[in-house]
Amino acid sequence: MTNVVTGLERFVEQPPGEALAVRLGLLTNPSGIDRRMRSSINLLAEHPSLTLTALYGPEHGVRGEAQAGEHIEGAIDPRSGLPIHSLYGATRIPPADMLDGIDTMVIDLQDIGARFTTYISTVAHVIDACAEHGKGVIILDRPNPLTGTRVAGNILDT
Repeated sequence: MTNVVTGLERFVEQPPGEALAVRLGLLTNPSGIDRRMRSSINLLAEHPSLTLTALYGPEHGVRGEAQAGEHIEGAIDPRSGLPIHSLYGATRIPPADMLDGIDTMVIDLQDIGARFTTYISTVAHVIDACAEHGKGVIILDRPNPLTGTRVAGNILDT
């Protein structure tokens, strides 16, 4: 059996140069974990070489506390003390002031490739906003748990 090493684990073991000496934002949810079930929030916040300054939450929130479709307000994360910027509330696209406290956005967000999930559109909006406002982006990849080998459902008319 092959051991899968996720982007999160590689990132934490050996942070790339572009993640050092910069302020990092993290777009994540409860899917952002390593093989020992440690959250990407905790791993980045506690890493001695990284400076995590803000969290960005998709639908359901960074800790998975909200129901589907429920709008989420910004808050302070009680575990890390970091500000949480909601991307599923008043805005879905981060404005410039929401990105002011970071230099680079780290994205650790599992998606299963289903059309009805909102995560991939959130990632696209964040990448576009970061490009527009001169912020770097690092995507921590991980395998699709559904494998992607089976396709089912209706085909969209284009």
